[in-house]
This record gives sequence, C-alpha cells and structure tokens, in this order.
Amino acid sequence: MILATVLAYRLRNIERERITAQYLATHDLLTRLHNRRAFEDIAGQYLQQAENHNKPVSFIMMDIDHFKAINDNYGHHVGDQALNHIAVLLSHQQRKGDILARWGGEEIAILLPDTTLSHAIQYAEELRSLLEHNPLTVESKQIQITASFGVASGINHMDGHLDSLFRDADKRLYIAKANGRNQVAPTLDSSISA
Repeated sequence: MILATVLAYRLRNIERERITAQYLATHDLLTRLHNRRAFEDIAGQYLQQAENHNKPVSFIMMDIDHFKAINDNYGHHVGDQALNHIAVLLSHQQRKGDILARWGGEEIAILLPDTTLSHAIQYAEELRSLLEHNPLTVESKQIQITASFGVASGINHMDGHLDSLFRDADKRLYIAKANGRNQVAPTLDSSISA
C-alpha cells in the first residue's frame, strides 16, 4: 500500500513536470501569452483550416509606443509590469479562437481566424482605445501606455502565407508609427483600398 502511494505520488510529480515543461516551451513567462514559436505552430494549423474552408484570416501586429522611455524613466521592472498589464488587458478582450503572442520585445501579434480586414481593423481600434484608457498604476502613479497597430488580411493561404501576413502587418505598423503613433493602419476608411 505504501509503495502504491509513493508510486502514485511520483507519477503525479512527473506529469506535473511534463505539463510545466510544455507550458514553458510554448509561453512567454512574463506575459503568459504564447511565444513566437508556439504562435507560428498554431497559426499554421489555423491557416490550413482557413484554406480548406476558403475563410479570411487577419493578422494584427502591435508595438507599444515609446516603450524605451518607460524603461528609462521608471526602470525595467516597471517596463515588465507594463508588458504584463497590456497582456492582461488584451487577454480579457481576446475573442474565442484568436491567438495572442509576445512576438518579441514590446511587440504582440494577434491572429484572427475567420475575420475580414474591416473587422480586424475595427477590433484593433477597440484594443488601441482599451490601452489608451487603462493606464498602468505603479506606486500611485498612472503611466499612460499607447500602442500602434498594423493590420493585414488575406484569403489566399499558400505556403508562407503567415510570413506574407506578418510582412504586410509590420509594414502597416510602421506607417502607424510614422504617422504619429497610437493609431491603427490602415484606418477603417482606407481599408477598402488596402
């Protein structure tokens, strides 16, 4: 009986360690969002499903505005808190089926299955407004955080489609940043030609 209890305990520990290792391999520890590698793996599956059903897929690339200034003015620990704060806000707004990931640094990627460009732009605008109106509070100080968004969409799901969506969204992200930050590119008004 004692041997069975010890064996059961060890098996539970082994399973717990396996689950922990799997989580660590697929998630960013700071934000608890998927990491880039996991995002790319999951996105590949979603893109295949979208191709099979001829459904649109949209991609949002988000970059925190002036993130270096947050680190420089308040310290890297506050920068970490800012990343976590944003991840929590975005996760609460996450729609069923969407994939969020910390792409790298202060960039977050969002894949929106079965979402047209105009709906993705509208959703990105909602996220932009959410961040703008929910500052981070640290030691009774409110730190305003804004972000810029680039949005891309497509229906042609050939090999390398994720790379194509990423490049298009990234290009639009830099347009949003160049035009003053704290905005979505393209805007909903320009999405018809985009």
